[in-house]
Amino acid sequence: MDEDGLIAGGVLGAQLTWMDAKVGDWVVTPRHGKPVEIQALWTRTLEIEERLATKFGEPAYAVRCREIGREPWRPSAQNSGTKQADFSTT
Repeated sequence: MDEDGLIAGGVLGAQLTWMDAKVGDWVVTPRHGKPVEIQALWTRTLEIEERLATKFGEPAYAVRCREIGREPWRPSAQNSGTKQADFSTT
């Protein structure tokens, strides 16, 4: 996880997620950095884990999931897909 709370990963020239397309050595849809599909899974997982923990009698874990979900990075994660993609190679 990066300092802004978003999950970061990948390197130039490698496929990072299932959304990548690669032909030979050419990554057609480069997704290195902080792919929105990973951020969406992360935030949704926290919501589901909180619900399951509550349902199955794990209140401390539910609180922790809720706290993580409310940390300052969350608005950044939820809005990361609305920012213009940066396709620079720098």
